[in-house]
Amino acid sequence: MFETSTSRGREHVCREAGPQVMIVGNPGSRRVSLFQESMAALGLALAVVVPYADLLAGRVALEAFVTEGTILRFESPDRDFEVESALIAAGADEDDEPPEAARIGRAEAMRLEFDRGRILHLRQWYLGFRGLLRRLDRDRESCPLHVAMNRPDDIIVMFDKPTCHALFEAQNVPCPPGLGTPRSYDELRDRMERAGINRVFVKLAHGSSASGVVAFETDGRRVQATTTVEAVESASGLKLYNTRAIRRLTDEPRIAEVVDALCQERAHAERWVPKASLAGGPFDLRIVVIGGRARHAIARVGRGPMTNLHLRNRRAEADLVRSRMGPAAWDELMCSCEWAARVVPGSLYAGVDVVVSPGFRRHAVLEINAFGDLLPGVLCDGLDTYAAELAEDRRALNRFVDWVAGREDDQISVLLTPWGEAITRRWYREALIRLTNLPHVERAAVQTNLACGLHWIERCDKTRLALWATYHPSQVRRDDFLARCRELDRRGVRFSVGVVGLKAQLAEAEALRRELPPHVYLWIKAYKPGLGDLTADEARRFEKIDPLYPINTERHPSLGRACRAGQSVVSVDGDGTVRRCHFIRDPIANLYEPGFEAALIERPCTNATCSCHIGFVHLDHLRLYPVFEGGLLERIPAGSIWMRESPEFVSNT
Repeated sequence: MFETSTSRGREHVCREAGPQVMIVGNPGSRRVSLFQESMAALGLALAVVVPYADLLAGRVALEAFVTEGTILRFESPDRDFEVESALIAAGADEDDEPPEAARIGRAEAMRLEFDRGRILHLRQWYLGFRGLLRRLDRDRESCPLHVAMNRPDDIIVMFDKPTCHALFEAQNVPCPPGLGTPRSYDELRDRMERAGINRVFVKLAHGSSASGVVAFETDGRRVQATTTVEAVESASGLKLYNTRAIRRLTDEPRIAEVVDALCQERAHAERWVPKASLAGGPFDLRIVVIGGRARHAIARVGRGPMTNLHLRNRRAEADLVRSRMGPAAWDELMCSCEWAARVVPGSLYAGVDVVVSPGFRRHAVLEINAFGDLLPGVLCDGLDTYAAELAEDRRALNRFVDWVAGREDDQISVLLTPWGEAITRRWYREALIRLTNLPHVERAAVQTNLACGLHWIERCDKTRLALWATYHPSQVRRDDFLARCRELDRRGVRFSVGVVGLKAQLAEAEALRRELPPHVYLWIKAYKPGLGDLTADEARRFEKIDPLYPINTERHPSLGRACRAGQSVVSVDGDGTVRRCHFIRDPIANLYEPGFEAALIERPCTNATCSCHIGFVHLDHLRLYPVFEGGLLERIPAGSIWMRESPEFVSNT
């Protein structure tokens, strides 16, 4: 949380940091392997991989892997037939919007046999994938505080081409005119005629990698379709296969048959925008946007309308395109990619496909890809896409500290609530040193597990430094943690200590309380899924350690209640996106845009309940500001209430 005081009042800002990574993906896949290689190259511990197959089968749950501070990354579930058939099976039980595609039952889906390249029940696959992502998103709510690099709801959007196209149009992102979702070849031709369009792309709504794409054109008498689809007659009917070979069809009944089959799985149609040529062929661009900035870029040069590299097309340097377009047109293209990525604001990264028109002056955004960051060997500032995603936190933190340094007319306080451990990262230590030595910063605090040496603290102004230290008995010996706490005390640093209130950790928490210096506050974070496992006596023992423990056990009603979030409390992402708090997703401003202060107005809470300290402490009706007066950022109550036999504090819970 960053907290800023201005003439408008006190503004609190929350932010997270980097990495202790968990990947939901297919173990051994190229994407997972390359990401792990990037982590190793940066000197980071390899990510924990949780297989899609195990999640779908119910063999594991997110809660077993996500710990406080985890960075969660969802990878593509592709290239694993067990996962593909399980997602199709899961889709059998999902509701669909009309017109519904033909579906098979769960048991039949699990009996499907691998048939290389075959397009199998793609709409049903999408429904299963969407259902899984929604379930995992719900499961995240009961996990310890963590962050997702790419949010499930954003992935769902990016796997739905009609929805993406509608969002592009609504946000004025330059894109080809759309023809909606035709239900048949005849309907496609009718829509083309009414729109006065004679060349279109027809794409499976939930396809990727040129799966089920048809480039169709007509002069009114003749027709032609260029496609990656091979149609094969069988005893059970027409089967469609994706192939690397590009086919040209001129027989209208055959074209109609293919398009009809694609439309049954839901298809998206849009005007076929001509492509400029480069190095002997038509091309488009894949731009990877990371942290709101268009970064890595590659040109894909084809032999026809489809330019995907796996179709044996060629790479070309994006600099060749930049030089042909000129700086102004190129900058405009990159801005369009950044604008397109804003339709999925909860994702750190996305791959954006852009076409440049002949003449190299105009462009159009074609698609946005949830897993479009697989560009091995393409570097930006010396980093590949995965390394850049992992390094984005450092850039974003430095940018924020620069912003704070420039607010010399404000009185500012900052709390960093990190993704993973912060102070093991040199840039977080440097940020705290710099922040505490700025004359207009009242307090700089950080959430930490004290997992590194503390000598750097001597470079801070210790009167402005505070630590929120969390003890995890499964990760560190108590004696080692206590030694760090005593060192903080000797160095004159203000800090609190926290423990998760698990039944299994009660005795450890009591031992920690006995051995900590009495003047150090030990707070208990209530583990709400496990509250029912505690006896009344065990709950009282936790309350004896922390008199504020009962407040932490509640899911406080908050809908419509007055809260300082959005007026004097806000949360900020690395790209500067300002939200009211960690738990309300809708953005209200951007910290780095002029006049963001105008968004800081009184708003009632829009969530039904609030159950985390960094959220409910700001609810007016709980009256917790006086309780934490002078120690709000570092979570230290006023008056050493934990040292009293019968602590008194005001709160309406």
